Amino acid sequence: TIYLFILWNAQIKSCIAKANKMISWIVRNLMLREKNVMLSVYKMLIRPHLEYCVQLWNPVLEHGCWSLILKLEGVHTWFTCLIDEIGTLPYSELLDILNLTTFAERPFRVIL
Repeated sequence: TIYLFILWNAQIKSCIAKANKMISWIVRNLMLREKNVMLSVYKMLIRPHLEYCVQLWNPVLEHGCWSLILKLEGVHTWFTCLIDEIGTLPYSELLDILNLTTFAERPFRVIL
């Protein structure tokens, strides 16, 4: 089981790296950073990398995955802070405005 955890850990780090590269590309090439545009870009280009197999590896406290969840949230936070007019708000308010959830909440939302 430890070997499987290491494999998932490497897989999630790879997904985070891909999402970070995509965000960097977006920052370099996208001039318009309005809420609706950035939310669409996030849902099409960033979120698929971050949510890849999230139901399978089920990032919950029992599995010791909090460090991975925090890394995923860091990418999420970085992207949401790039949005014009709302980027300076606290993270929880950003999530409410954009109607997004945290990565810790997502597996539970799927189960329900």
